[in-house]
Amino acid sequence: MNNGGVEMNASKMVFAMAALLVAGSAQSQMQGRLERTLATYVPSGWVVVRGPVRGDLNRDGQADAVLVLQALGKTTKSADEEGEEKPRWLRVLLSNGNGYRLLAESTDLVPPFVGDEDPCWIDELAEVGIRDGKLKVKLSYQSGCDDFGTPPPYQQYLFREESGRMRLIGYDNYLPVQPGGSREISTSYNYLSGRKKTVTGTARRERWEDLPRLPHYYLDGPMPESDDWPF
Repeated sequence: MNNGGVEMNASKMVFAMAALLVAGSAQSQMQGRLERTLATYVPSGWVVVRGPVRGDLNRDGQADAVLVLQALGKTTKSADEEGEEKPRWLRVLLSNGNGYRLLAESTDLVPPFVGDEDPCWIDELAEVGIRDGKLKVKLSYQSGCDDFGTPPPYQQYLFREESGRMRLIGYDNYLPVQPGGSREISTSYNYLSGRKKTVTGTARRERWEDLPRLPHYYLDGPMPESDDWPF
């Protein structure tokens, strides 16, 4: 029996295990440092209510992060409304492997939290996700006190990183058939191709249109107004 060979193999296993432990410890330390860096983007008096949502937004192989922040305190609504609300912000952070930097933020895309004041309120922020390098934000409008057995109306925004900003490249909205008999309608805007698709009725009739020449829209700027969105 070759005891020397057994001892050599055992030594290799010990070194391999030690290397794995060191690598795991380094990875854990780096992850902890990244989490601490993320915390610096949460202002005092605010809390993270969604996220971090992770994914590579600028095609550099690093996991970027998206946070939805909510104020702990309340602000009074406008003069023609009653009650109070808690504002919410959306922040997009790019990773460089050692930390993060703020790429873009929106202080008005995500509707405020009003659940403390309205027992029928359901969070309108239905989804925040990153897929194929694009950021999707979906807003769904539904009351917990009303149920007509139809999907709720929604708006959906699609962004991608472009020249150091988060450009809006797609927008969808959907209005279901209402009890009064109005038609179901869904509309999709493709700001890259400059085309708009409208689908109406249960027969799903499609109509395509060319969009007029439009300026680029960005996450940190105003969103386009849609004539087919009544809210």
